[in-house]
Amino acid sequence: MNVIRFWALPHRGTETAALLKSHLRDFQRRHPGVQVEVLVRSRASIWKYLTGMLKRPEPLPPRASHPQLIEIPSYWTATLAHLGLAQNLSEMGTHSLEEWLPQVRPHCASSPADADRAGIYSLPWWMEIGVLYHRGSADGRAGIDPEAPLDSWKSLEDFCRNLSRRGGRARGASAVASVIGRENPRRPISLTDVAARVWSDGGNFFAEGGSRSLLHRTELVSSLHAYLGLAVRGWMPLMDPDVVSEGRRASAPIFQFSGRVPRERPVARLRGVRAVPCLRGAAGRCGLLNAHHLVLLKEGPPTAEAYRLLCRLASDGEARRYARSLGAFSCRPGWDDGDWEGRPELRDVFREAFAQARLIPNLPVMATLEQVFDRGMKRVALAIGRGDYSEAILQREMLCSAAEMDYILSSYA
Repeated sequence: MNVIRFWALPHRGTETAALLKSHLRDFQRRHPGVQVEVLVRSRASIWKYLTGMLKRPEPLPPRASHPQLIEIPSYWTATLAHLGLAQNLSEMGTHSLEEWLPQVRPHCASSPADADRAGIYSLPWWMEIGVLYHRGSADGRAGIDPEAPLDSWKSLEDFCRNLSRRGGRARGASAVASVIGRENPRRPISLTDVAARVWSDGGNFFAEGGSRSLLHRTELVSSLHAYLGLAVRGWMPLMDPDVVSEGRRASAPIFQFSGRVPRERPVARLRGVRAVPCLRGAAGRCGLLNAHHLVLLKEGPPTAEAYRLLCRLASDGEARRYARSLGAFSCRPGWDDGDWEGRPELRDVFREAFAQARLIPNLPVMATLEQVFDRGMKRVALAIGRGDYSEAILQREMLCSAAEMDYILSSYA
């Protein structure tokens, strides 16, 4: 029996593997001679494995338990292609990028500027569109006008400040999760957490075309400092203690950053929950569009069966069905169709957020640059945890990260 080893990112915590296995039953029935083994891995462990592949002097033996199909953040595509780890899907079949939204097409290729000629190395699977959920029912108890506008980073800070002043649940380290919930609470604050704040303030992480890093710029450091201020003041956890210890939150936050329509998440069970599009910064509104793609690895046995599975998962009907099971969205036109879980008012919110959202760029070394940035942010988070954080510490870390990034970018120029 042919075995396809599929590594996926955690979409729904501990339920991800069971959800995927259920979704793959039809494929298994159609291909009785194929067994799909699903393993849920963090992006850190997947990256560690992929870079480890480059250090091995010889290919793995045919029966080694390595993956053939992997889910990745879309902006890893060019990196894996340039490292020679991803299979060129254009050599295995015909694919038209016109099937997918214009925003995600450049993230399918090794050269975003000329995706059709460069070859297709990944196919879009599903995506998230960043919005902010607000549990308005908590406002009255905190003495805050529930009709007060919440449409900017400043107004979010004002809400948190008022909650703290009125003795809301913002007080105390054990209660930080009840004010602001991050999209990825299992991970320390990372590039995907801070991108929307930086962009909305008019900043950018890289120069046009990815020629050099801009982390040392004063305006970018100021935006990061403002975002980290939410954690410094105890309004947002560096890492959610409830999630770490129990795999779930004991209490729902008042504000929740998310890219999905509420389903079985804590926010879905609350009354009075409303959503706002990406928050406005000094330069306007801008949010994060987070696309998930599928790639085939080059190393290993023949990938004909894995290729068929990839095409099946990325097909229009299957991708929409799986995205909806997550409360997420298809990467194809018509992503905003559906019943919206009985919350049709969310359609306009997500449409507005989508119109103002950006993807992290698909640079040839973007996956490596992300590791550099996140490593610097982890050291900053440790300083916050110790209580000796300052903007000068952040500035120093960004200068070091910028120098390392510029060296990497110059090496691949």
